[in-house]
Amino acid sequence: MARARNYLPAWAVTASFSSRNLRQRYLIYEGDAKEMRQEIRKSRHSQSVFALAIIALVLLFGGIAQAATFHVTTTADNGDNSNPTPGSLRKAIKDANANPGLDTIDFNIPGTGVHTISPPTPFANITDPVIIDGYTQLGTSPNTLAMGDNAVLLIELNGSLISTNSFALSINAGGSTVRGLVINHFHVASGGGEGIILYNKGNNVIAGNFIGTDASGQTKASNDYNINISGCSGNTIGGTTPAARNIISGDASFSIYMTYAGATDNVIQGNFIGTDSSGTVALANNAYGIYMGGVSPSLSNNLIGGSAPGAGNLISGNSTGIWLDGSVSGVMVQGNLIGTDVTGKVALANSDGIQITATLPNVAKIGGTTPAERNIISGNKGSGINVGSQSSGVIISGNYIGTDITGMAALPNGGDGVLLSGSNNVVGGTSAGAGNYISANSSAGVHIAVGTGNLVMGNKIGYASDNITALGNAKDGVEVEIGASKNVIGGQAGNSIAFNGHSGVYIYNGTGNSISSNSITSNKGLGIDLGTTGVTLNDQGDGDTGANNQQNYPVITSVTTSGNSTTSQGFLDSTPGTQFSLEFFSNAQPNALGYGEGETYLGSLSVTTDAKGIANFSAQLPLVPSGRFVSATATNLTTGDTSEFSFSMPLGATTPSLSINDIQVTEGNSGQKRATFTVTLSSVYSLPVTVSYATANGTATSQSDYIFKTGALTFNPGQTSQSITVNVVGDTQFEPDETFFVNLSNPTNAAIAKSQGTCTIQNDDAAPAGTIAFSTSAYSINESGGQATITVKRTNGSFGAVSIQYATAAGGTATVGSDYTLTNGTLNWADGDTSDKTFTVTITDDQTNEPDETVNLILSNPMGGAQLGSTKTAVLTIIDNDPQPSTVQLEQPSYSVSEGSHFKLINVTRTGDTSKDAFVDYATSDGTASQRTDYTLLLGTLHFAPGETAKSLTLLVNEDSYVEGDETLTLTLSNPVGATLGAQSVAQVTVMDNDSDPKAANAIVDTQNFVRQQYHDFLNREPDAAGFQGWQDILSKCAPNDTKCDRIEVSSAFYRSQEFQTRGYFIYRFYSAVGRIPHYLEFMRDMQKVSGFLDPQQQEQAKVDFITEFMTRSEFQQKYGQIADAAAYVDAISAAAGVTPANRDQIVNQLQSNQLTRGQALRAIVESAEVYQKFYNQAFVVMQYFGYLRRDPDILYQQWIQILNQTNDYRILVNGFINSVEYDLRFGQ
Repeated sequence: MARARNYLPAWAVTASFSSRNLRQRYLIYEGDAKEMRQEIRKSRHSQSVFALAIIALVLLFGGIAQAATFHVTTTADNGDNSNPTPGSLRKAIKDANANPGLDTIDFNIPGTGVHTISPPTPFANITDPVIIDGYTQLGTSPNTLAMGDNAVLLIELNGSLISTNSFALSINAGGSTVRGLVINHFHVASGGGEGIILYNKGNNVIAGNFIGTDASGQTKASNDYNINISGCSGNTIGGTTPAARNIISGDASFSIYMTYAGATDNVIQGNFIGTDSSGTVALANNAYGIYMGGVSPSLSNNLIGGSAPGAGNLISGNSTGIWLDGSVSGVMVQGNLIGTDVTGKVALANSDGIQITATLPNVAKIGGTTPAERNIISGNKGSGINVGSQSSGVIISGNYIGTDITGMAALPNGGDGVLLSGSNNVVGGTSAGAGNYISANSSAGVHIAVGTGNLVMGNKIGYASDNITALGNAKDGVEVEIGASKNVIGGQAGNSIAFNGHSGVYIYNGTGNSISSNSITSNKGLGIDLGTTGVTLNDQGDGDTGANNQQNYPVITSVTTSGNSTTSQGFLDSTPGTQFSLEFFSNAQPNALGYGEGETYLGSLSVTTDAKGIANFSAQLPLVPSGRFVSATATNLTTGDTSEFSFSMPLGATTPSLSINDIQVTEGNSGQKRATFTVTLSSVYSLPVTVSYATANGTATSQSDYIFKTGALTFNPGQTSQSITVNVVGDTQFEPDETFFVNLSNPTNAAIAKSQGTCTIQNDDAAPAGTIAFSTSAYSINESGGQATITVKRTNGSFGAVSIQYATAAGGTATVGSDYTLTNGTLNWADGDTSDKTFTVTITDDQTNEPDETVNLILSNPMGGAQLGSTKTAVLTIIDNDPQPSTVQLEQPSYSVSEGSHFKLINVTRTGDTSKDAFVDYATSDGTASQRTDYTLLLGTLHFAPGETAKSLTLLVNEDSYVEGDETLTLTLSNPVGATLGAQSVAQVTVMDNDSDPKAANAIVDTQNFVRQQYHDFLNREPDAAGFQGWQDILSKCAPNDTKCDRIEVSSAFYRSQEFQTRGYFIYRFYSAVGRIPHYLEFMRDMQKVSGFLDPQQQEQAKVDFITEFMTRSEFQQKYGQIADAAAYVDAISAAAGVTPANRDQIVNQLQSNQLTRGQALRAIVESAEVYQKFYNQAFVVMQYFGYLRRDPDILYQQWIQILNQTNDYRILVNGFINSVEYDLRFGQ
């Protein structure tokens, strides 16, 4: 590390020493005081007193500042920010962070060529101001070119070794400068790599760098983000001098990304963004050249470019050049080339030049009123400027959009010049220089979509910058669509709109769009076109709707000159009682149809229509030169709607107008009659007049009521009247009077005053009696509805009294008598009566669940001249209201479970009526799988309580070591009570084998398998987690030959456990009441009634349910069903069990006094200490057979009881079973 340097005050630098060495050493920075004194002593030249004073000041100020220079002398980097490689950039950043004040990091790496630093991990954040100066490396030089970049950069930061959190320089100190570096390949898969990130503190300068390219500036070397400005202000990216220019290109995402509150007053100037160093070749940024966006509070007052020489950026070759998004306001975009190369004459396209989706008002000012502020926004693939639907307050002024930098040659954007989807934006302005040149674009010049309140004024649209040369846009000069309304085109500052490929101004739809004070000429389509392409003729009263409400244009009847003024006279036929502004224009020629554009604006006149919608006018205008034509528009001052241009009137002529009359004709009963319209020319004219005509439907229909006709009329000079004859078709059908129209269009040498004639066809047929029919073809009623009301209608006439017969008819699915009552009768209508009539069908409410049923209905025998309608038959549907029966079934037809899964949950569902209790038995049966070796027998009864729709069974699966292949068993539902069996009452369960080694050890040897099997065999459930682990821990920690914790002890503990005693032994003892031991299958069925994860309340209820069911068994009823006496009942049960309970008398007394039920008395005996003790050893032995061997005891079980009774050593018993060959063979060889 270099010695600390403390900079002197600026005034000290003016001192003069005779020793150049001394001056160079100490007038730039202060060194060590001792060194200074020694240097003074060594100097051979005399020193002035003033010089000594300066040195004294140096010594005096020593230690105040702490600035230092740290040298980078190697490209090596160990990636350790705590103990970095000496001489590395990482070391210099660490030292600069530790040293307060503005430090400098310079470079003196040995060797020639580019020196690449490839950090394996990110550098530490820069937390103290620093200047990182790549131009200190020997052989580097800054750019000197105004157009292009010839900088030689030799320090490259390459991030390709960093996989996460990749950034080159992260600066949060503020007041720092980065210059003369190549920064590339900071890219990670997640897209978060950054070349430079500035955050927290601002006032940083990034200048003279190549970011996102290689060291030549010619080849892409992408970062994800080149520069990220995050919530800090006052930063400068680039500058106005050639040396300050950055090449910021080739990124994989955003090139300059500015976001978060506080990112204000930043300046981006003089950079090449998206091109190589020549400025003529695209090195595209994959997303946006510059992105500004964030959340409230806003990013405000940022500058892109500027009006100073060299301030403009070249922003080309990107996906989008500039994107302003979110909470952005007050952005200035000036003096930039956007979409061109550095010459401004060749396209280097962005997608859109500028895209704006910001949501705050006053988003941006693009351009200005001086040439220095002008942006060239041309050559882009999409729109030059695209303003989104949420954006407002954008001002676009003084730019060239679609031309090259000279304004004289086309350099079109591929879409619209300006696309406005937002509201209250301004394109152009009223100030000198505010208008844009928007020309030569491949779509519209200005396209307003959706937005309202936008102003387009003072622009040249379709002109080159000499205001003469044609550079028309390919489509409309200005296009308004998608309901855009209340926009102003012209107004305080008219636009010049010419030479465009379609219309000058096209309003596709939307209303209230004012078009005023413009010069509109030489466009291929109409000057102003509303709605469908072509002239929209006036309609009488102007009641039509559509684009700008299809505002009628004025009709000019004469144009005359007197002295220094021209007078235009005529009338406007439009909305009654409304004020209009009429604007007048002169043109060298009308269009091909005789209608005007608006080449030269002459002035305006305000008029108000009368109660009939007519306003006559006489406008005094400036003198119009001889040979020119005058046209006009009308703008509704209430709605803002502007019309198309009127028919053009030559100077000195009075144009006649055409009108067509309205007529009536009687229809007739047959053949055709002639309906003759008269078309009148308002005055004799010296030129031939032609007009086209065509019929159109009103309430009458072409060909059935009249014959369609089209054609043209010609009025020769002197003629004022012509006729049009249309044939009307006669019939005998009574109907209302009907109308059709004849429309005039496309006049030549005349205007149209009334374009539509109406013919009323008068009906001459007698009124009909009417048509009678059902009101609908389908009726319905709930089975419990009582009576279905059927409605019959009389339509299409009411003349005379009429009647109709009705009846229910055979053929439906409902049965007369049991489902409904046979019905028939007559309905009557008086003369003139058209009210609905009804009859009823009585419905029978049965208790049978059945499909909905139908009753056929028929109308017949109409009287009084009435006709049967098409709906003369109908169907009445009786909707069944009886509940579906309860149905229980398995959820699936088959199941599978891996042997290693240990259990499978199987759902049983109930549908239909679930309001009552339902029961169903379930049982498994062996297939190739055996309940002894492969799974635990399922046997029992499911109880669905009212409202319950699902139950689940747990099939326990045993782990063995047999390589046996997949095996199957069958699960069957049977004996439903309170329900029926569904289609799926039987399911096959496949146990999938998980063994592959025939020599594998017996599965029961495994401690985990052994413990789980005790749960399966004795408690009939899967282990709980705590118990499962606890028993494994006991076995795994048990010393050899320790009988207190071996397998015998653990296994016997399951029989001796409270859970088994209160469940399994509880079940066993009830069989003592019938004087025998239970069979294996009996016990398994009963045991499953009280097994599982039950809380105390659930367990008690399960026991009560078991006792209740046990007492209903025939065996119990045969022994005790006929014993009514309490004492006899208690004694009989005690005798069967072979005991006399100590509390025998208490049980008898409580039973006699109804304090106990018979079931509670039975339980009191069975749960007595006498029964518990008597059968304990017997049950212990029997459970060895049930649990370990999964079968009934053989004859040897009596010997085992004797051994247990004599020795009272359960270990002998358990050892004999768990170490038996029969037990081992359940699980393997």
